[in-house]
Amino acid sequence: MAKQLLYRMISSRLLRIHAMLALLMLTLIMPQPLKGSGEPPTIQVTTSGSPSTYGDEITLTAVVTSESSETDPTGEVEFRSGSDVIGTAALESGSATFTIESDAPERLAPGEHSITAVYSGDDTFAGSTSEPVTLTVTKAKLEVVGIEAEDKDADGTVEATLDTQHAELVGVVGDDDVTLAVDGARDEFADACVGEDKEVLITGLTFGGSDLGRYSIVPTTATASITPKAILTIDGVRADDRVYDGTALATLCVDDAELSGVEDDDDVYLVASAAGGYFGDYDSGDWNMGRDVGTWKVKTYGFALGGPDACLYDLEQPIIDDVEITPRPIAVAADPVNKTYGDDDPPLTYSVTVGSLVGSDSFNGELVRSPGPDVGQYAIQQGTLVVNSNYDLIDFDGAYLTITKRPVIVEFSVEDRVYDGTRSATIEHWSVDGLLPADSVSITSGGAEFDTKHVGSAKT
Repeated sequence: MAKQLLYRMISSRLLRIHAMLALLMLTLIMPQPLKGSGEPPTIQVTTSGSPSTYGDEITLTAVVTSESSETDPTGEVEFRSGSDVIGTAALESGSATFTIESDAPERLAPGEHSITAVYSGDDTFAGSTSEPVTLTVTKAKLEVVGIEAEDKDADGTVEATLDTQHAELVGVVGDDDVTLAVDGARDEFADACVGEDKEVLITGLTFGGSDLGRYSIVPTTATASITPKAILTIDGVRADDRVYDGTALATLCVDDAELSGVEDDDDVYLVASAAGGYFGDYDSGDWNMGRDVGTWKVKTYGFALGGPDACLYDLEQPIIDDVEITPRPIAVAADPVNKTYGDDDPPLTYSVTVGSLVGSDSFNGELVRSPGPDVGQYAIQQGTLVVNSNYDLIDFDGAYLTITKRPVIVEFSVEDRVYDGTRSATIEHWSVDGLLPADSVSITSGGAEFDTKHVGSAKT
């Protein structure tokens, strides 16, 4: 009896449930009445940017307008990706905006999304749906930080040692399920050569989690240094003394140069084809070039290492002590010059007869001559003419200033006379043209004659 009663109760409840489900299905399939009977408005939907990166904030905007009414549509707009509802926003002055926060549950997964805006309608306007807009979302970048590589001494291998205790993921969006395992991590230098802050590529990391497909993994690197096995030195390099030439360049002799410090089993040799040097010295730790005459150091450059094991070492460029820049020999000769008595002295010039001046170097001072104003020869001497201490003035050849006589013109006038059969004439007046004001001349002897004895006028 009890079993029959229980069966009837269960059957009755099942019948009621079936009736409710049928009523619900009928409600769902029946068309919903429109809120308004007016013309459906036009909807234009835009996004804040495509492509966007997964996890970025994205803003969706819908503008709902109607050409047949001056009234703005009211109500709500539902934004969808395909058939999935993203969110709903109220219209204000015909516009609705919905922002997908970077870590919101409704954030869009990487891929292409067909975005539409569905207007629900109001008392005036019927509902409508926008044309779809494609929004592309790219994968977010996932990085591993906190892994450090240790410095090591050069040993000919690329192996590196890692410290992974502080490893962590950077770039996970919201509460996404992404995991990292570092148990199998390993790393290698790109090569075995000496260098500071060399890149180390880390491999063997294991990534997991149900949301890993939303990310692109950035290669994980670290930096570390490989210190040299030894700093090699060079013996037997010499620098030649040389004559001043205005530069700091030095000439090296590398015939006897050899390396010191190479380990027995390593194949390393010295390359000196590009070697050179500069004169100079250190001043408070800074190298100053030496160009003037004196005793200098020569700092070399350009020596290199060759051989399969060369990159496991560093090389010290040698510095050579006590190298001389000697004075540059030069000789000068005065140029002979002339002048006419009473004129100003011409410039006293000279020519370099041995050697040459370098660059902008020049002589200072001037030549002098023996005093005297009169006609004759006067010796030209070195006077105050000197050159700087980078030169050795080995010789000075003098010359002469020659003063020549000043030409003058003497004019005479004679007295007229009666023909007497002779050419004799009597001087009436004479003058000198070209005579300097301070000088004077006199006629102590002599006379005058006509050119012929015959009668005539304007005779000479």
